[in-house]
Amino acid sequence: MKKLLEYKDELHRCSQCGLCMSVCPLYAKTGNDCTNARGIVAILNGIMSGKLDFDETVIKYLELCLEQKNCDKCKNFCPSGIDLQKIFEIAYDDLQ
Repeated sequence: MKKLLEYKDELHRCSQCGLCMSVCPLYAKTGNDCTNARGIVAILNGIMSGKLDFDETVIKYLELCLEQKNCDKCKNFCPSGIDLQKIFEIAYDDLQ
């Protein structure tokens, strides 16, 4: 989790506004808040704070997002300018 912790401040910049939900193809398909950037950011913050454990469910949500190769819709729509795709890739690699 060392590399993910380097992005802790960037993840905390997420205001949880939910604008990413309006452009996320996975959220449109599933309606599950954990499949969009806002939900994944909340999960990663929970893991870094020790309130959540990294488990197969977290892997599933990261994989679903990352399977949308170079989607970047959340990044391009994020008012905080957070490169969420990059952070999710680092989290996925780091937490394996």
